Amino acid sequence: MAQVDIVTRTKNRPLFMKRCLADLQKQNFRDFHWIIVNDGGDPKPVEDIVAQAKSAGLDVELLSFTESNGMEAAGNKGARAGNAPFITIHDDDDTWDPRFLSSTFEALKNENYIGAVSWSTECSERVEGEDIVETSRRRSEYCPDAIDLAGLSMRNRFPPIAFLFKRTAYEAAGGFEESLDVLGDWDFNLRMLMLGDFVVIREELARYHIREAGSQNANSVTDQNFRHVQMTANLRNKYIRKDMETGRFGLGSMMASAAMIEDAAARASYSQRFKRLRRQILKQ
Repeated sequence: MAQVDIVTRTKNRPLFMKRCLADLQKQNFRDFHWIIVNDGGDPKPVEDIVAQAKSAGLDVELLSFTESNGMEAAGNKGARAGNAPFITIHDDDDTWDPRFLSSTFEALKNENYIGAVSWSTECSERVEGEDIVETSRRRSEYCPDAIDLAGLSMRNRFPPIAFLFKRTAYEAAGGFEESLDVLGDWDFNLRMLMLGDFVVIREELARYHIREAGSQNANSVTDQNFRHVQMTANLRNKYIRKDMETGRFGLGSMMASAAMIEDAAARASYSQRFKRLRRQILKQ
């Protein structure tokens, strides 16, 4: 049995799958089982990738569905198809440093933690024909020194590509919430952190790739900002209602406090900008 199940969710993106295969081949930790979930896309290009992976000596499995089930459902199908003690989500368009798996796996030998998170790099890119062209790279905002419930209740602190977690915790948390079409990772991370702590690896070992909104290859963050705003409110409301129903202080209470802090900070920022603008006008 492999030590790590790598779940890759994909749909009609063979160019990214080709890069994903190359990325896994570069990992210096090879005790993994790669589970590809073809979520309603053309099966032929994915089957070709599977054949190439097997030829390269990778332990790979394909789950192919004729209809799309959504990202979170695809994640659950992939995770539940495996039996390794550790799970990670490697979506088709993201990449790792060759040391990601070895570093996070080593960190989780400490039984005080149920998940390991590395710092990440944000890579902007565009697709030109059969080429992926990187246009810029910077240290991501997803680089916390530590991850606590107070901070995570304000906003998500890391992307899925940066997270290795224990299967036992995944099962106890109930897996990914399949009703969410965006922010499923934030919801999952919150429920996981309620169960135990995450260790942070202070190296940029994960790469989160961003493409222009409106393009066929755009990712959910850039292409659905409006949807994220609405779903952030919905998610907060969900947990606030739970706290009100049970009469206890929980995630909802923390998320409500975080929302008020964010609002106050935004108002203070607007006020400072207005004052600076006013001073500039008066000087003219």
